[in-house]
Amino acid sequence: MTRADGENHIEMAIRFARCGEYVEAVKVLELSASESEEMSVSPLLYYYQAYYYKQMEESDKAGNLLKKASMISPKYCFPYRLETLPVLEWAISENRITSSEVMQYIIQEVWYFDSKLSSLQVRILGICPIRISFNNETNSLEKRRLFWIKYDPFRRAFANFEAFNRYNDAHRISYDDVLLQRRFDGFILAESNVYDNRMVNEYELGKNALLESERIKQVIFDFEQDLWEY
Repeated sequence: MTRADGENHIEMAIRFARCGEYVEAVKVLELSASESEEMSVSPLLYYYQAYYYKQMEESDKAGNLLKKASMISPKYCFPYRLETLPVLEWAISENRITSSEVMQYIIQEVWYFDSKLSSLQVRILGICPIRISFNNETNSLEKRRLFWIKYDPFRRAFANFEAFNRYNDAHRISYDDVLLQRRFDGFILAESNVYDNRMVNEYELGKNALLESERIKQVIFDFEQDLWEY
């Protein structure tokens, strides 16, 4: 058995767990996780650790490991054991995301000049909800991108559901109106280019990143204004 072979370590941990030796099972999995390359570690290592900590009634450690597992790519995750089924079922039941934790969204847009309307228009391509939750291990808030959806297939749903407007109960608007009429506050995270490497936080941080966001907004505004003469 190689030292960084995650599947073999999981097999050994399962055998310890069958005997009720959850402490030894966790030690084996921790050894495997520490020696595996970060890019190739399987999230199953952390799901099993969390499950065994739960059996030992250490809920805080189990919760932190669940969060860690959920942030790892499933690319190297190939569950095939029957013993994995209760582990993943428990992880799904414990790792549910509440709507109150989704506090931000990333919106991908394309701005274009409409020659028929002679105006600058915007089209929404996709939306990604951001989960903001408290990490007990680091005692800090952490943000995580959950998934991306294409806007067009879901536009009918956005248009059919009414958005709450606390400032005007007589004017009813939908979520589609909120997005297309830009009734939200936000800042620019990135702009496209041929190299696909223009994330603002890759070359500016903190206050400078916000200033760069405003600069990009101004470039878009000036493009439309420069099309006209007064």
